[in-house]
Amino acid sequence: MLNRALSHSPQKNSLQSALWRVFSILLEYCCKTNYQMLVKKIQAEHRKELESQEQEFVDVQDRLFDNEKKLKMEVDRLSKENDELKRQLSEQVSTSTKLKEDMEFQAKNHEEEVQ
Repeated sequence: MLNRALSHSPQKNSLQSALWRVFSILLEYCCKTNYQMLVKKIQAEHRKELESQEQEFVDVQDRLFDNEKKLKMEVDRLSKENDELKRQLSEQVSTSTKLKEDMEFQAKNHEEEVQ
């Protein structure tokens, strides 16, 4: 079709060359536009994926902070309980020592009375 239209022109080769240049420019522009649209689409998909991963990270981080807080509270509770048990043990050891001393004193007094 192009050859038939250009067959009557004295500058057939230069017109054909110019038309092909215009066609190549239009083709390049279309490809560039398609490329830019693909890049934008890929960027949007990546942005969504990144936002999703960031939200997942924030959720996991929040859970970890909550767990850390619970564990610290549990450590504090157990530390207080440990201190209380140590105090009770100390009291029992003290009471036991006093009872032993009293028993030894009474045994000594009993022996003295018996003799």
